[in-house]
Amino acid sequence: MRQKQTLSLISRAHLQYQQHLHNLLQEAGFQPSFSSLCDVILVLSMKNKVTMSMVAEALDRDRSTVTFSVQKLEQLGYVRKERSVMDSRVVYVYLTQQGMELQPIVQAITSQALQQVFGHLSTQEMDDLRRKLQGINKALHRLTRK
Repeated sequence: MRQKQTLSLISRAHLQYQQHLHNLLQEAGFQPSFSSLCDVILVLSMKNKVTMSMVAEALDRDRSTVTFSVQKLEQLGYVRKERSVMDSRVVYVYLTQQGMELQPIVQAITSQALQQVFGHLSTQEMDDLRRKLQGINKALHRLTRK
């Protein structure tokens, strides 16, 4: 029973964090659905041009989910897609000027949300928590990949 409660607690914490980030973004004037796009902007800000597969891997998300987010960001004018001239199956994604101007705002809001959630934990406590959650994630990954 304790294990089930722990998984429920992890799930609730994630949902509550997403709601908190959503609220902060809305207060800053962003559309309600924008919180799901923030991680893509932050990944794209780390490198000049990345593939869709690299974004999906960095976010540990399904490629179709990332494709949907990138399409939405492209419609909003924040990203641009470009096919590789060497391999037409490869699609590069990069931030537009508008996306680059948005990145520091998204970074600040995301950092604020994370600090509000995890600021009370020491570095050691964060490392311990991350290690434990990685162990749970690996166990679940092995079980679901059979």
